Amino acid sequence: MEFIGEIGHDLELIAAAGRMRGAFGVSMSAWDEARREIGPLPAAATLVWVIQMQARPAPGADQIKNFGGYFRAMCRLIRDGRVSLGDELKNFDMFASCCFQSEAKMYEN
Repeated sequence: MEFIGEIGHDLELIAAAGRMRGAFGVSMSAWDEARREIGPLPAAATLVWVIQMQARPAPGADQIKNFGGYFRAMCRLIRDGRVSLGDELKNFDMFASCCFQSEAKMYEN
């Protein structure tokens, strides 16, 4: 994750995502809402996931035009149970070693 640096554990991921969120168009209100509604670690993981979707779009997918709005919408879908963050993160190998220890841990506050 060259855009946020070396990550050794979940607290570093949360802190790095919080520092970098503005550079990707995620407002403080969207970040605070995400941390409150789905938890700090899932919010950070969602930010990185959306960054990765932007950097490596699926074949035929449109480019994300409003990154902050997309992040907020994904967090709300996760909150409402319409998207499984754990299932989606399993598709990104980079999460396996740094923050995907178990789906239950992802939802702890």
